Amino acid sequence: MMNEPRRLHPVAALLRFLRSLRELAVPLLIFVFIGGGNDGRFFSLLYIMGIMLLIVGFLVYGILSWYLYTYRIEDGELRIEHGVLVRKKRYIPVERIQTIDISAGIIQRLFGLVKVQVETAGGGNEAEAVLSAITATEAEQLRSMLLSEKKENIDKEEEHSEVFTLLPKDLFIMASTSGGIGVVFSAVFAFITQFDELLPDDYLLSVTEEVIKSGVVFVTFSGFLVLILAWIISVISTAIKYGKYTLIKKGNELLITRGLLEKRELTIPLHRVQAVRIQENIIRQLFGFASVYIEVAGGAMEKSEEYSTFLLPIVKKSEIKNHLLLFTPEFFSKDEQFQPLPIRARKRFLFRTTFPSIVAAALISWFFPPWGYISIVLIPLALLLGNRMFRESGWLLMQNRLSLRFRFINRHTVLAKKNRIQSFNLVHSFFQRKNRLTSIVISVQSKMAGKHFKVVDVDEDDGYELFKWYSYEKFE
Repeated sequence: MMNEPRRLHPVAALLRFLRSLRELAVPLLIFVFIGGGNDGRFFSLLYIMGIMLLIVGFLVYGILSWYLYTYRIEDGELRIEHGVLVRKKRYIPVERIQTIDISAGIIQRLFGLVKVQVETAGGGNEAEAVLSAITATEAEQLRSMLLSEKKENIDKEEEHSEVFTLLPKDLFIMASTSGGIGVVFSAVFAFITQFDELLPDDYLLSVTEEVIKSGVVFVTFSGFLVLILAWIISVISTAIKYGKYTLIKKGNELLITRGLLEKRELTIPLHRVQAVRIQENIIRQLFGFASVYIEVAGGAMEKSEEYSTFLLPIVKKSEIKNHLLLFTPEFFSKDEQFQPLPIRARKRFLFRTTFPSIVAAALISWFFPPWGYISIVLIPLALLLGNRMFRESGWLLMQNRLSLRFRFINRHTVLAKKNRIQSFNLVHSFFQRKNRLTSIVISVQSKMAGKHFKVVDVDEDDGYELFKWYSYEKFE
């Protein structure tokens, strides 16, 4: 029974030990490579003994931490007691628990274990409680007991499930059209450019002569190989992170599972979803694909995680409405005819993109002639971008829901309900006032802090009408 104190699996002691070593990896390396010096065998022996004692101390501390860590469910609370030098007790009321996330790193999966993170409303950036190593059976038992105590009166008819999965071809499309491939390309290119630090000067000189002899063909072929390598790395990293991605709607909760090496499970109550955001980069928009995110209130987030949560990592735009109807029906809409910006706002978009490109092209041309003159091509590209930003910005008001659309490089469409918008602001600059324009900014709760979305240069009258819609009878 869960009302009796339980300990984590002994692997938790190993995980604590490895975490301690990782946190002190840099000091230990400095201690090893600098501490010994040339002080003689006696001092060298002292250094080695000190390191060994430190490592043994970490191991003993990990074992004690595991042994003294207990958890149980009692009187409608998850009760945790832990601490070696200072004993701590943490009692978490079940009604405060928002999500129970289950993941499994490499070590946990080797032993058939999982890690459970319990998140509460307003719990900050870290999980309220972390059970680093328990069996999958215990994790499911813990989750079912906590959720059953919190929601005893769920209707049986709400227990039906809707499922969305990412197929291998979807992962391939996602990796091939991701903006992250550019980051990978930059990293590969930067790594290759560091070869001159490792290779002899004579060898580099001979290679340079060969490149000059072979001409443009060799350079083009090398660039092509770098692109292929960057693409392969992007595909592999995407498959590792989002492989076996499954989205399930069960009752009033969304269950997300993903990961090949580290399996992660995330449970999101639908009432915590504050907004839905559809994102299209240039490549995906060209081929009719998009990614769908949800902005989730509260909850912990690991440092490596995104600020927003993927709902549909990659999906055809024509299928988004159907998926929203199944998984987040509150944000579903049949009508997507957005209200465009006034024509007088176009010149402001063109100025904002073109002026920086003119300055950049002038500086590049001045300092790097004659090749720098090629940078003049930035100006028409900036004009195209500014016009595209103007044409694709807008808003849509439907009863209790506001949708915003805007773009810079990526196009974003935000769907937000009135009673989940935390604040609504109208922002006027001096030049906007002269043109009877304004910017509308809405804020919603998100994982780390508030998330803000902005559409600039909306007609001033429209802005005041939207502000009136939000301000009066907000929660009707």
